[in-house]
Amino acid sequence: MSQAEPKIRWTLLGILLAALWLLSKISGPESLDAKTLARPRNPRLEVRLQKMLEGSRLELDVIGLWELRSGGGDLVAKGDGMRGWLSYSDRMVSVGGWQSKLDHLVLHTFGDAALILDTWRYRGHLHLRTKAAKNGTPRHLEIALKLPLEDYVLGVVTGEMATSKNGIQEALRAQAIAARSYAVFQIFSGRTQLSSTPSDQRFLPVDLETAAAREAVAKTRGQILRHDEQFVPAFFHADCGGATSNGTASGFGHSDVLQAVLEPYSGTHASNPHTWSKRVEAKRLDELAADLNLGEYTTGLQILQRDDGGRVMQAKFTGTSGSHKVLGEELRRLLQLPSAMIDLIGVLRDGSVILEGRGRGHGIGLCQVGAQALALQGRTCQQILGHYYPGARIELLTEPISIP
Repeated sequence: MSQAEPKIRWTLLGILLAALWLLSKISGPESLDAKTLARPRNPRLEVRLQKMLEGSRLELDVIGLWELRSGGGDLVAKGDGMRGWLSYSDRMVSVGGWQSKLDHLVLHTFGDAALILDTWRYRGHLHLRTKAAKNGTPRHLEIALKLPLEDYVLGVVTGEMATSKNGIQEALRAQAIAARSYAVFQIFSGRTQLSSTPSDQRFLPVDLETAAAREAVAKTRGQILRHDEQFVPAFFHADCGGATSNGTASGFGHSDVLQAVLEPYSGTHASNPHTWSKRVEAKRLDELAADLNLGEYTTGLQILQRDDGGRVMQAKFTGTSGSHKVLGEELRRLLQLPSAMIDLIGVLRDGSVILEGRGRGHGIGLCQVGAQALALQGRTCQQILGHYYPGARIELLTEPISIP
């Protein structure tokens, strides 16, 4: 070895150390924090799929590696591939042949869309919780899925808006941001679980995803709506019938962005009005009279107040021994109506009632029919959201979210 070689090695080592020091300064805590703040979060959340009564079972398959753990994280079983049944009987949960009386089990899967439940594929981990009989609900097994927010939003876009129509991609992007915003608002409000039904947002499995839905979610990744530094409760519905309603007046919280707005292209609703007719039997009205402590039967139904768009804001039931006022949305729920945009009420000889109206859903926030019409007219995702949520801003979700 020549005398020059050690000097060269020490010189190279010095250069390397200097480079590492410089890199640490460039990529120090402040720089890393800045990068983190610019990166949207993708937390996991839990969506309730269904409940299984005792004696029931569903097909269950897993592709690839899996682990079955207790709710506290203790390993129960593990394997590579599974084909069998998920069943619940005699307070015993059976997962592909592995039986347990634990109140909470978690089936971890490690591949993409590796979980197959009742022939449908899902991403995420399966949570199984036994629930005791309560308030008239029998003992059952609650089946829920914990998965990343972006995968959840993809399932919601697939479930909430038809994606096969040409020219509505901007509406699909608006739907993705609204769905993500709704979920984040609910989580920050203290919810630990969302429903897979329209009571929250309709969520569908991987098998029904489309390229249009995937594009809408990918292009809006991490984007949510805020107003005055607060998350927006971005409610949405199928068809407002020509005008949305004020969320506060309708009992949907106190967000300033949930304002009543007229559809700029009302001709869309005129040419495709989605009118409906519903007959409410006298027996159901009598049941309502008993439930509301109004006497033996209902003697009248009166509309007390409408908003500027025509949607019922308040109504009154009258019975043989009293009356009871309800908000329009409660009226819709009690009578199981498509919407509270009621145009006509008629009483039949047998005491039943005929109601006719327009639209589908509660009429708060984004109108899906209207959003598609706006997209076809060339409006952007930002413009569509600005119309239905006045004053809201599109921002990236950067706050850490922790859900138990």
